[in-house]
This record gives sequence, C-alpha cells and structure tokens, in this order.
Amino acid sequence: MGITGCSAINCSNNSKWNRDLSFFRFPKDPKRLTLWLQACRRLDIMKVTPEYASNNLRLCSKHFTDSSFMNIVQRNSLVWDAVPSIFNFPEASPPRKSPKRKTPKSRVTPAKKRRRVEPVTKVKPNTGKPSVPETGGPSKNSTGRRDITTQTDPDKIGQLQVCVADTQKEKLRQENLQLRQEVERLKNSLVNIEKAQGITQYYDFSKPSMGSGTVNDTPIDLQPSKQPTPPTATATASPPIGKVEKKEASEKKADKKEKKKSDGGEKGGKGKKAEDEGPVDVSRLDFRVGKIVSAKKHPDADTLYVEEVDVGENKMRTVVSGLVRFVPLEEMQNRMAVLLCNLKPAKMRGITSEAMVMCASTPEKVEILTPPVGSQPGDIVQFEGYTRNPDAVLNPKKKIFETCAPDLQTDANKVAVYKGVAFTIPGKGIVMADTLANVQVK
Repeated sequence: MGITGCSAINCSNNSKWNRDLSFFRFPKDPKRLTLWLQACRRLDIMKVTPEYASNNLRLCSKHFTDSSFMNIVQRNSLVWDAVPSIFNFPEASPPRKSPKRKTPKSRVTPAKKRRRVEPVTKVKPNTGKPSVPETGGPSKNSTGRRDITTQTDPDKIGQLQVCVADTQKEKLRQENLQLRQEVERLKNSLVNIEKAQGITQYYDFSKPSMGSGTVNDTPIDLQPSKQPTPPTATATASPPIGKVEKKEASEKKADKKEKKKSDGGEKGGKGKKAEDEGPVDVSRLDFRVGKIVSAKKHPDADTLYVEEVDVGENKMRTVVSGLVRFVPLEEMQNRMAVLLCNLKPAKMRGITSEAMVMCASTPEKVEILTPPVGSQPGDIVQFEGYTRNPDAVLNPKKKIFETCAPDLQTDANKVAVYKGVAFTIPGKGIVMADTLANVQVK
C-alpha cells in the first residue's frame, strides 16, 4: 500500500513514520463533510468537488477526542457524528526529511594539486611609451598558427573567401567530368549489347550529341555560346520523332473507336433484352387456381394464417395471409382460390410465403376470389387481349405488380377484372367475388 498522510494544516503525520496512528476518510454526507473541512481549515476543497474530499483526504486520530472513538484503546473506528476538534497541538512532530546520500568525493590527483607557476611580469617606469609586458616564458597564443579572427583586415577575409570558392568550383568541375565520362561509357556498352541482340539502333548514343560538350581534360565552359552549332550528320539521319508519335496517337484513337463500338454492341444487346421483356402489364403476372388444403394460425402472429396450397405442382406451396380478422379458420379449409405465383418468396414472421391469395378487399371486409365451378389446381388465369408471358420471379426493383395493382378490381357485377378485362379460366368461366363490387383486388 502507499503512504497515507494527514490532510490537516500544520500536521505532518503519515502512515510511514506514525504507524500507531489511524487515518480516517472524510465523510460523504455533505453536512458532516462541511463540518470536517471547516474544522481542519480545508473548506476550499469543497469548491473543487465534494467527491474528491471524501475519497482523497484523511485525518489522523490525533485530531479527535476520546469520545469520538468507539474503542478508546484501539482508536481505529469513529462514532457516526464524530467531528475533529484538536488542531495545532504542541506534540505535533515536525516533518521528517529523508537522509541525503553522501556523494563520494572525487579523488584529487597530485597533478591537480600542483599549481601552475606563472611568470612574473616586470613593470618598467612610465617613460611616455606604451609598456610591453615581458614574461619569462612563451605566450599562450604563440602556437605557430595565426588566428584568423585576430586579423581585422576585410581584404584578407575576402581573399580567403574567393580562394575557398575557386577550390570548390574546381572540385565540382572534376566531379562533372568524371560523371560525363561514366555516362558515355555506359551509353557505349548499352549500344554494343543491343547490337549484339539484333536490336535496330535509330540513334547512335556512342557519338556525342549536339548539346553535350566534348569529354576531355579541359574545363567545361559553362557560358552559353553566342553562335549556334551547325547540325551534324547524325542529327539529320535520325528518324522524325513527330511522325512516330502521330502514328502511335492514331493507333490509340483506332483502339478507342473499336472499344466504343464493342460497348455500343453490348448496350444494344441490353436494349434488345429490355424489348424482349415486354410491356409492364397483367401478362407478366402468373395467376393460377389453387386449392387451400390446410390452414392454421401463425405461431408468432395473431393476424396471419399459414396455408398449404396445391397449385398443380409436384409439392405444396406455403402461403402466409393476413385474413384472420376477415375469414374464419373453418372457411379456409379445402377451398379453391386464385393465387399470384411468381412473387419473390418473402419471410413473414419467420415463415417464408411462396404465393399470394387474391381477394376483393375493403377496409371493413375482405373476400377470397372464387374460381368458376370445375376449376382444378394449376388452371391458368388469362386475360383477353393480353398474351400471357409471366416472369419466372418478379423483380422487386421493377415493381411490376405494384404498377398493375391499381387496375385489379371487381366491376359492378362482382367480376374480377384488369382494366375492364375479366379474370378468365379457358373453357370454365370467370373469377368472381361473393358480394363485393367495385372494390380493389389485392
């Protein structure tokens, strides 16, 4: 544990040097906390936060009377309403300081003890001339090397700067000369290697170019020449670079045109596919007659039925319908209905619904559409004037059913129609509602 100290002013007791004392936290009760802080002159802590005072400040047992302790002998627990009242007592021990470590004295060698004997300067009488000190030994600055800073002549400093600059320029010239020679050597080796491999050379790099100076030991003239140098034979023999660049640009343009043509063909294919899909109308919907073999309430929803429906396929389809409030469970058993069979399967409260039972619907009443007598599971519903071409599964993004839904209704004779065209089962009759006329079908 760490060292705990007393927070009272002029009290230096802590748990390290006063192990026989007990240290008590400040109370969390605001009234008692205020009394404690007033007693120990630490009320300024309350301006910061009471939690800090109650969690971080301590008072030692020296500041409490005997009546404040529950056990006078041990003095390690206070009564509930104890308040410190003893402060600035004479026996308060002064703060102890940790002993300082003694630093070892450095050894003094005999060489350090020796004192340097300085020569005595002889003083001559004042004769009107400036006196020169005479020493018995050599001067400190007489080292054979003259200090440049003692020379105050600006001409000498300028001469030194010019000399240094000339030396640096000459060094750079030599480095440039070596680099140029190395570049020419590498050019020649590269040309020889390419010639050995049978690569045609359009420009001879082994010969010096127009812009480059001759590689020799003479210093290079950095000043631009006044007269332009005449073109050499190698320059006239080099192929026209502009024509090569134009040829490459024309080839790139041709590639881009071919790519655009191919992209246009793909886009045209997509447009043809869109044309093959046909218009958005009732011909895209797969309406069929189905038989509700069994129906039961959804285990997780009070308003839903779960039906097993035969639509003329090898297996039953599971259909979830919200008809609990409108159709009794007994009427759902073993009855014929019209179903939309190419909706995308969707989960409804954990059970996947694979079709939708079509109903004549109002807010107050819902009736399942009734196929004509003699209909069988799997019979196709057709619409005169609309060639049946249903999608395998309706794409929810294209909203085909949502587009057709406003035109699905019952007419005045309770016949289910699409834009006035009746739901018809070939050779058997039309689909009707029991009682609802001029309402939506959904």
